[in-house]
Amino acid sequence: MINTLIPIIENMISLHQEFNQLAVEKTIVIKNGDMKRLDKIINKEEGLVRQLDQLEKQRLQVISHAQGAEQKNVGFSALIEQAPDDVKPTLQVLQEQLTEEVFLLKQQNDLNQDLLKHSIAWVNMNLNLMDPGLKSATYEHPGSLEKQQHQPITRSRFDSRA
Repeated sequence: MINTLIPIIENMISLHQEFNQLAVEKTIVIKNGDMKRLDKIINKEEGLVRQLDQLEKQRLQVISHAQGAEQKNVGFSALIEQAPDDVKPTLQVLQEQLTEEVFLLKQQNDLNQDLLKHSIAWVNMNLNLMDPGLKSATYEHPGSLEKQQHQPITRSRFDSRA
């Protein structure tokens, strides 16, 4: 069982390294505002997610076959404890590598999320600067002539002709 799991875990680490490379590339693309390239990166990530999902299914299948159906979701630490002594160091190294890759990916994704939030805020600020007279599209009683006389005419954000 362990000899079958080691290549699966190594492939999972490799996929996470690819995710990390794409996440770094995504940071650069977001900073440059290249949305076409960002779309291509996201498409690559979707393919990697499918591959990772397949590897996870293989891992669970190997564990359930060796351990029985009741222990289908054995964690990495429990797997290391159950492993033979000669394989434990290898599994510990793999666990550390996988944990490091996942941690790096989370950090990079958090950075990308912050960059996207700031980009959206910047776009919204510039839209508001271009049309400062745009008021919110809320209902006001049509009979209030005082309000209508003192307020400038605003255009709606919705095109009712569509």
